[in-house]
Amino acid sequence: MSNHILGKENSNILRGLAIISIMLHNFLHYGFGFTEENEMDYSQERADAFFHAVNVHETSILGELFSFLGWTGVPVFVFLTGYGLGKKHPSHRWINTFAYLRHQYLKLFFLLLPAILFFVYFDLRSGLLVDACFRHSF
Repeated sequence: MSNHILGKENSNILRGLAIISIMLHNFLHYGFGFTEENEMDYSQERADAFFHAVNVHETSILGELFSFLGWTGVPVFVFLTGYGLGKKHPSHRWINTFAYLRHQYLKLFFLLLPAILFFVYFDLRSGLLVDACFRHSF
């Protein structure tokens, strides 16, 4: 284990928690009755609904927290990823940008392929996610 607070192991754990936060945040918006977030714009009504739901315990407090505040995992993940890349590739060391990006793209593509196939299968079978997307106003 690293002696640094933000060593590789701790950073990976925090990034994993940020990813789980983001996943729960997005998942809990589809048909579970949790409060919508104040993510891209602020709405006093949504904030009041969140505080009311937490105080009255209409639903799960943990579910409300992830639904309303789970988006904060995105900036945490981006910061930790940038920090890790800065530690991995110090400014005095040059890398082949094309080769690096190609390697990262292929690594992500093969990791995401099962998730993409599952999403397409699930959506074609249920139509739930498409219906939920069309209910939201963009």
